[in-house]
Amino acid sequence: MIKLYLAGPMSDIPGYNFPAFEAATAELRAQKFEVISPAEKDKERNPEAYEIARRSPDGKWNPTDTGGLTWAQILAGDIIIVADQVDAVALLPGWEKSSGARLEAFVGLLRKKRFALYSPVLHELSWVSNDFIRKIIKDNMP
Repeated sequence: MIKLYLAGPMSDIPGYNFPAFEAATAELRAQKFEVISPAEKDKERNPEAYEIARRSPDGKWNPTDTGGLTWAQILAGDIIIVADQVDAVALLPGWEKSSGARLEAFVGLLRKKRFALYSPVLHELSWVSNDFIRKIIKDNMP
């Protein structure tokens, strides 16, 4: 069974994009992938803050939404997962515009992980080359 980390945009999206993460996680698990979702990690870490974030109308960063944790503190835990605990990274639409998802993908490149793009329309993964991911990251650097 392939163990995936699900990466994608969260900030500046209503509800921190949790519904998209939840739908992709459920679909990929139904396809027999083992999935680690940062949205689920947030829920496990602080269920009350998760519910506040999920109700956010704009997904604008607010420490109340994260139980007082900073963006860097949350992302540090996600980076450890990508680096040490998964076989591959599945990328949600819009990942290339997200600084956090780009960082997760970059770490995946450094650790020679496999990559796939997730289609919420087709409910499937399309495996892509690491060179493709490297180019997308480079083309979307500030």
